[in-house]
Amino acid sequence: MGAVASGAGKVRDAAFNTGSIEQWATRNVAVLDSIFDGAAFGLALLDRDTRFVRVNSVLAQINDLPASEHLGRSALEVMGEVPDQVIEATRHVFRTGEAVHDVEVRGPNADAFGPRVFKCGYHPITDHGEVIGLWVSVTEVTAEHRAAAIEQELSGQLMEERRVLQEVFARAPGALALLWGPEMRIRAFNEELLKNAPDRGRLHDRPLVEVFPEVAALTEGTTRAVLDREETVHFSELEVPWGGEGSIDGNRYYSFSVVPVTGTDDTAAGALVVGQDMTEAVSRRLELESELESEHRIVSELQVSLMPDRLPELLGVDVASGFRPAGDGHEIGGDFYDVFPLDERCSMVVIGDVCGKGAEAAALTALARYTLRAAALQRAKGAEPCTLVARLNEAVRRQRDDLRFLTCVCAFVQVQKTGALRVSACVAGHPPPLRIGGEGGVVKVGSTGTLVGAWDDPRLEQEVFELQPGERLVLYTDGVTEAGAPQNELGEEGLVELLSQVAQGSATSTVAAIERAVISRTAAPPRDDIAVLVLAPLPGAEP
Repeated sequence: MGAVASGAGKVRDAAFNTGSIEQWATRNVAVLDSIFDGAAFGLALLDRDTRFVRVNSVLAQINDLPASEHLGRSALEVMGEVPDQVIEATRHVFRTGEAVHDVEVRGPNADAFGPRVFKCGYHPITDHGEVIGLWVSVTEVTAEHRAAAIEQELSGQLMEERRVLQEVFARAPGALALLWGPEMRIRAFNEELLKNAPDRGRLHDRPLVEVFPEVAALTEGTTRAVLDREETVHFSELEVPWGGEGSIDGNRYYSFSVVPVTGTDDTAAGALVVGQDMTEAVSRRLELESELESEHRIVSELQVSLMPDRLPELLGVDVASGFRPAGDGHEIGGDFYDVFPLDERCSMVVIGDVCGKGAEAAALTALARYTLRAAALQRAKGAEPCTLVARLNEAVRRQRDDLRFLTCVCAFVQVQKTGALRVSACVAGHPPPLRIGGEGGVVKVGSTGTLVGAWDDPRLEQEVFELQPGERLVLYTDGVTEAGAPQNELGEEGLVELLSQVAQGSATSTVAAIERAVISRTAAPPRDDIAVLVLAPLPGAEP
């Protein structure tokens, strides 16, 4: 700051021939000593040739030059270069006698963070109306200058961040709100937030619960979780009584997340709320659920129509059935059974499994059930179970060209005078029935046979046996043995073992035991239909 002054040097002798400024300084030496020694900023006294007459220690330190080396030298000699604004300021003072303030000068020394900055003032010293010299004051403002620069830079960054934030808020497809402080005051929001919300006037800097008291019950717990524990909180289809167009019974539904926002102390100071109005989606889902419920009811009614609504009472026969549809029951399955009295002592018993599901499977099920019933009425003309199944195969091949097939067991059950049941059974591609002996032994009845509807001339065999009192015959579909698959499948061996453990019991208790075993295999709905039919001689029946 040589163009300005330096150090605690005193006025030199007349050898410098500074004229009246030297005399003025001598006359006022006591005052100058007091001012120069006590000033906290740089001070210098210059003559008309801008030579240093006196400098204080502060300015000498600024210029990094002893005070004595300033005296009698010009600013140009001290600094090596004088900034234009300094030259202009000194000329103005000498020319007009007016002071010049706040002249910014950079240098002379710079550190790693850039140049030092000074504010200089130039004041005239007059004697009898003539400007005989200058007072120069030098104050370092490097720190303030840098702080201002940083502030300006941060302000620019803040403005840019705000612009980006506003852009994000404006373009966001869902509702956005920035909440701040323990009161969760609304600092920013977008139009999506207000799209279906009631008009509550000005929102900015108002607590959320003041603007929207409908969510007060959630705010306290959410605030603690977000601000205290810095957790993100999610809400799914939250019901809010806002009404409006498209509302459901006066309510709107929102799904949103509340995300912690870090403050200046690196802890959560606010929250960003990101939400979506789900009212339309909820409405569509409710409509779909209603449609599915209606469809389920129709499916259930149709499923029931394909089976006996209740089993007939048969003379001398204890009969029970069980059925569980696959999945959630929204699709018609392919399992079916039927019990159809032919005369007082003889009945037809059928269980089967149609390939596939849905309407096509239902049509084939109906075809199978009613074809077998119609054919059974021809029993007086010598019809037997294998004859009935052969006619069913012919009907399927003639009436359907979609390559669908089915499996079944068709049996005639006739009550004997001994109380035993004479069973004539034909197995067509179906799991053979299981016969439970009185002592608990379990054996298969009949061979597997040929699928119905697969070939024109199926291989069918008929087996005849008597079911004695105390014995039971179990007919089932593959949904029973496949229950729990693949990890915990019951299997044929598991079913045989189960039945061997229920050697004593009625047809109803046997069905119940099988259903319990199937249900216990998995918590999920069954993957396939499950049908069971159990027959046994009725104890104490009149022959």
